[in-house]
Amino acid sequence: MEVFYEFILRVYCMIINPSLSKGVIKKLKSILKVFGI
Repeated sequence: MEVFYEFILRVYCMIINPSLSKGVIKKLKSILKVFGI
């Protein structure tokens, strides 16, 4: 499930804002860890 979200986020960032994609992915991973997903 986490891989699925990361894939969508990568595609979204590549289309919308490539420069922020790495930072957003790191934030998402830290948020997912908090929720234990």
